[in-house]
Amino acid sequence: MVSLRHRFGFLRGLMSGGRARGLPLYANVDVTHRCNLACAYCRWHSRLLPETLLDGGLDLDLSPEAFRRFCEGARGTGTQTLQFVGAGEPLLHPEIATLVRTAKEHGYRVLLYSNGTTLDERSVRMLVEARLDVLRVTLGDTTSEQFDRKHPHVKPGLFPRILEGLARVTRVKREAGSAAPRLELGVPIDRDLVADLDAIVGIAASTGCDGLWFSVVLDFGRDELAPFCLGPDEVERACDALRRARGRIERLSLAHNIDDVLVRYRLGKDVWKQAPCYSAWYFAFLRSDGRLTVCQRGQVPMGDLRERSFGEIWNGEAYREFRRRALTDPSPPYDCEFCPHAVNNHRVHRYARLVLPLLGRRRPPAGPGA
Repeated sequence: MVSLRHRFGFLRGLMSGGRARGLPLYANVDVTHRCNLACAYCRWHSRLLPETLLDGGLDLDLSPEAFRRFCEGARGTGTQTLQFVGAGEPLLHPEIATLVRTAKEHGYRVLLYSNGTTLDERSVRMLVEARLDVLRVTLGDTTSEQFDRKHPHVKPGLFPRILEGLARVTRVKREAGSAAPRLELGVPIDRDLVADLDAIVGIAASTGCDGLWFSVVLDFGRDELAPFCLGPDEVERACDALRRARGRIERLSLAHNIDDVLVRYRLGKDVWKQAPCYSAWYFAFLRSDGRLTVCQRGQVPMGDLRERSFGEIWNGEAYREFRRRALTDPSPPYDCEFCPHAVNNHRVHRYARLVLPLLGRRRPPAGPGA
């Protein structure tokens, strides 16, 4: 929830020349690079890629000590939500229970992404007992055959195990008398899924999910991943299919983010032409080696928690210089096609664009729907 206080603090930051005040609102935590799947369209672990996109210099697992320092420092800036998501499967971190408990002890709302393959009785009870707020299980397939085709390097039989794990979360929550964690199905939209939206909605409903969170499948400039991505005509069909699915989803009392996905498709891949990058004002990305970047695609570390506190990094010169350049330089800072922060940047720009001319900074087109 973005309060008036946060909006006022953001505008004060814009006028201060790059100093963020009372933010970030949320952060992604790259918990681990371990993964037991090799999803065909994954930029980190796809076996279709001739070489991995993982940075071999990063630590495999985030250390609990570095994470505790991050929690202590970020809480003082007003950060509300931590999302355990990155290049691997968080539940494979050897001390994932410690990380979740540490975040909760510091008062954060915690969302954990998982591929759902390790949701056995022990891990599910651990998540419930640790008071995880949201468990978002990624599933973009509706049949075992479809799943096995996109995961040819793992043993068959994982698809039904994921469905069993979803149902297990619902059962354990009921037995514990707990509404948490909220269970969501994370649904990457590729070419197969466009025709199977009814089936994926049915899976969410039958396993006790509380909602669906749709996302865009990207190729990240790699020809090997392009066959999974939607072409221009397919995007239109996908948007129509999402609009049609909305009614059934809402009748089932399932939450969804369809409006955000439609905006993301409408903004297109060249999102930096629609609005400046504001993500460095409201978001942070903690890498597995304890260094911070402005986003998950950011290649230049803003600072290292092993050397400085979060507050010192957050308003250090590297962050402040990035923010200043983001408001004046029309070129994309990194690989920003279909930026995952496009919707939030679009929302921020609807009111920030009124202030930028007063500060002598560029005023890009407001973009569709502004």
